[in-house]
Amino acid sequence: MTISILSLKITKIRWADIIEYPQHGAKSKVLLEDGNCRYTLMSLAAESTIAEHTNPCNATVNVIEGQGRMALR
Repeated sequence: MTISILSLKITKIRWADIIEYPQHGAKSKVLLEDGNCRYTLMSLAAESTIAEHTNPCNATVNVIEGQGRMALR
């Protein structure tokens, strides 16, 4: 069971209240999940990578701050 930290009733997010910056690697939190989608906040430390992987669901990436490089294959 996944526990969401946001509610469907929330219309505004204060990112500073929920983003946690890891010293190394990546940290992820499920913000909201329903029967159709899952919204996950991922925070990556500088010079971190996420292993190549596949996912049967569609994905959207929104960069809130910082910069990086993403390769799709």
